[in-house]
Amino acid sequence: MDDAEPLVVESKISIFGAPSTLNVARQQPLSSRTSVKLCFLIGSSELVKVVGSYGIRYYNGDTFPMDQTFFVVLLELSKALVCFFVHTLTHEGSAWSPFNWRLLLPSVVYAMTNNIFLLSLAYVTPAVWMVLVQARIPLTLFLYKVLFRRIISGSQWIGASLMCIAIGVCQLPELSAGVTRNLAVAFVLALLNSVLSASAAVYTELLFKNPQHSNIWKQQFQMYTGGAVFALVPFIYSSLVFQKELISEAPASIWCLVLLTWFTAAMHGICVALLVKKLDNVVKYQVACVVHLLNSGLNQLLFPDRFTLTPHFAISLIILFYAVHVYENRTFALTKR
Repeated sequence: MDDAEPLVVESKISIFGAPSTLNVARQQPLSSRTSVKLCFLIGSSELVKVVGSYGIRYYNGDTFPMDQTFFVVLLELSKALVCFFVHTLTHEGSAWSPFNWRLLLPSVVYAMTNNIFLLSLAYVTPAVWMVLVQARIPLTLFLYKVLFRRIISGSQWIGASLMCIAIGVCQLPELSAGVTRNLAVAFVLALLNSVLSASAAVYTELLFKNPQHSNIWKQQFQMYTGGAVFALVPFIYSSLVFQKELISEAPASIWCLVLLTWFTAAMHGICVALLVKKLDNVVKYQVACVVHLLNSGLNQLLFPDRFTLTPHFAISLIILFYAVHVYENRTFALTKR
């Protein structure tokens, strides 16, 4: 069954300094119940993904039981296969044709960011990593303003900033203890990840909401297939240069955790794309903020020797929900003097 006919609005964007006008689809709104279910799936799958990815290494002597670059290839390939089967069951025509070559750009970026994420967990815990990547929230708003020509109100800027502060306050004791070499490396990786993911997220949202390409499952299949192909590059490089083992010995419990992480990571990627098509990227980040706070609690429970939960957690939770409230109050404007 094809998507409902979208309402079309024109959005002037400027890419590489050349202004152009593209038709952007205004999607039929999701019901409140569907939105909550989708947000719950995204939040829970992301929570399992980040904690599981670190737990695999933590409980296996600080080693991943397989080449991490190969894990990314399998992850992108599995998402592509799921989208292919859903497209085949719900739509007529080939999932390959016509091929949207514009999807190759986010394919490259997501293959890179997935590898960056797994690499970063060798230096910091998931809780600290989630602090460092919050720069993507105001960066996404900036890209919305530049590319989509959206009017970003003062409340949205303040809300986005408070989201970053909420996560930062939660981890303040650990960050104030001193910037170690590991933290410095993780900071560089997080900055690169933030720039790449924010840019790709806004670009992908533009493509997903284009009425000329309304089949979300075909779009996702093509994007994830491209991601699997591009993820082969670091995998081949890792195999030839570092001569890493493809799969190493590990207890059955570790492999169960690998499968759980792989499944939830695939589900998270697919659900996020559906959310972005119907809503926008900032909603995804709002869900992620709540996940990051819960993630801190799990880090304390599962990795007590590497992460300590502090009273700052409660303060950050208050700031977070106030930030979401401020962001949604889009009529608020900064006073001009």
